[in-house]
Amino acid sequence: MDLRPIQPNQIELVAEWMGEERNFKWLDFGAGRQTLDRFDLDRMIRQDIHDIHVYHAADGVPVGVAALSNINRRFGTATTWFVLGRKEYGLQDLTVRAVARLLEHGFQEMNLRAINAWTVEVNRGAIRILERLHFRIFGRQRLCHYVNGIVYDRLWYDLLDEEYQGFEELGR
Repeated sequence: MDLRPIQPNQIELVAEWMGEERNFKWLDFGAGRQTLDRFDLDRMIRQDIHDIHVYHAADGVPVGVAALSNINRRFGTATTWFVLGRKEYGLQDLTVRAVARLLEHGFQEMNLRAINAWTVEVNRGAIRILERLHFRIFGRQRLCHYVNGIVYDRLWYDLLDEEYQGFEELGR
């Protein structure tokens, strides 16, 4: 698995992933906006509060995006989010390894102290990833996220620098 900052020539591909309902139904980029088009992504990668990466399978194929957003360097905090764009790679554990690398980057290179995440209560895949990476649930935002016309809770997680187990712990 290879994790690299998003490149301008990848914006269209990532925007395509972000425009798929099977992906965007789990997201919220503020004010209920769930999709990101290429213009939104281009703007985001130019802002200091986002650090967006594309991860690749062993064969070099880009398969997903993992990001830190709402980066606050003064307080050492950020929010992580991730999307597996190529679902056929879902059984290879690439997303968990990509997010682990991103956490390592956030804690070691960016000197973050805490990274949080949220997921919809029925998004079992995201819950498994966060728990495998030792995120701890700290709250529930009730009845705030619609998926296919049904309203669900969001589960809030966080991970502190000293709690991070490291990429090596997961195996390669």
